[in-house]
Amino acid sequence: SLKARRSFKAAGVAVKHLHLSTIVPFPSNVIVKAAEKCNYGVIVMENHSIIGGVGSATAEALSEAGIGRKLIRLGVPGVYAHGASCDYLVAEYGFDSTALIRAAESLTGKQIAGAVETE
Repeated sequence: SLKARRSFKAAGVAVKHLHLSTIVPFPSNVIVKAAEKCNYGVIVMENHSIIGGVGSATAEALSEAGIGRKLIRLGVPGVYAHGASCDYLVAEYGFDSTALIRAAESLTGKQIAGAVETE
């Protein structure tokens, strides 16, 4: 979420943001190059199931390339999601900007001040 950018900057946490509009064709080479430059790990945030999604493809690409980085996947866990507003669902299933900040804290071990404004 781009809304977390200010919090990352204020905490001195550098972030490389890659946006994938589709999973096929999967840009393994781009993912691997970016992951090689990461100090702490990779966070994948997707607005659907994390099972068989971008996070899974990222894990495969990193594994096949021999890149040992911690991977955190944010998205709908292996459940059937119910209908509701987008704001509610991203908060309910833990892939809003607050969840992204918490994942970055987990990777870096740094406290990242203040969850950003409401989504």
